[in-house]
Amino acid sequence: MLSQISRLTELLYRTKAGTRDELMDIAGAMLGRGGGAIYTVNPLILMGALRDGALFDVLLGGVCIPDGVGVARALCALDIPTETLPGVELGEALLSRGVKFAIIGGVAGRAERAGEALVLRHPTCECVLARDGYFDDERAVQDEILDCAPEVVLVCLGSPKQEMFISRLLKRGSSALCIALGGSVDVYSGAKRRCPKALRALSLEWGWRMLCEPRRIFRLPTLLKFVRISRGAARILRKSEPIFRK
Repeated sequence: MLSQISRLTELLYRTKAGTRDELMDIAGAMLGRGGGAIYTVNPLILMGALRDGALFDVLLGGVCIPDGVGVARALCALDIPTETLPGVELGEALLSRGVKFAIIGGVAGRAERAGEALVLRHPTCECVLARDGYFDDERAVQDEILDCAPEVVLVCLGSPKQEMFISRLLKRGSSALCIALGGSVDVYSGAKRRCPKALRALSLEWGWRMLCEPRRIFRLPTLLKFVRISRGAARILRKSEPIFRK
């Protein structure tokens, strides 16, 4: 348990914090820097990193942005106040800057529809590649990305596949800003609705998702474990404060 608390605390301390605008500025500043990775993290992704050492290392090597409210609450418990920046919003905000982008993920045809919809909403951007997330030859897909040289790559493959894909793509020399966006391709394409704004304001997006996809109930034990470990980290911090003050 102490090892998990230590590893989760390390991930949380490396996660960027701030207002939505500040988090957006961090992401925007990465454009044009010659390759970079943004991982939009929620409790399930962080818990996956505790089980998977390779994912843990990859997250530490990129820029983590708090996506889920659970991560924001865990950071606040460590006296690091922050807002969240959902990946689906981050992706659109960067495209609004008029960049060339690629989008990878979803079932056949979904990335193409997402790309078309994004260009309609942001006419100054250009979709140079859109392809589904069901492929056997990862290197061939990465070759396509390298050939069309996008400025931004939206990778919607689910965790940990998307984070590992990004890590390997950047090691091959891609100069794109790569962003792990999970199921955002489904929202961009119109295949799925986003949680209503009123529920998002009340931090109830998790409840909406569970209603729409009842199988998510099986993730509840992992979420509860995240709460236990993050609370343990906060307790240790509070006990250590007097020592730090001396």
